[in-house]
Amino acid sequence: MKRSIVASLVLIMMVGCTVGPSRNAAMNAWRSPSSTIEERAQAVADIISPGTPFAEVKRILGKEGRWVQRHGTRFTPKEKGIATNEYSTSDFDETTFDYEFPGGVVLLSFDIAFTYSNRDQAKFIKATFGKRGE
Repeated sequence: MKRSIVASLVLIMMVGCTVGPSRNAAMNAWRSPSSTIEERAQAVADIISPGTPFAEVKRILGKEGRWVQRHGTRFTPKEKGIATNEYSTSDFDETTFDYEFPGGVVLLSFDIAFTYSNRDQAKFIKATFGKRGE
């Protein structure tokens, strides 16, 4: 009986040691002023699991973000990698929770359309990034 308890505690400590430092490294990358915008977006992917409620995301990453709605038309070259004057177009309307940093922004996508009444029910989907002028 005592051996199984000791073995369980050793296993828990080993698992905790392998998971903990990875999350800590990701949090350090998120907070570091020297991290690139790409590193920050990857850190969010490492820290926040899909389905995490908006309130928890804000608690973990900080309250400095803001909701941003973008809408318009996207122009995409018909043939990828080839210079052309032929584009396909598609309309978009998206709302993200954005964290701005020098050199870019980390955009967090959630699973429901934004309204002030339902934003706390939103569930995290993914993090992407954008650079100034893109």
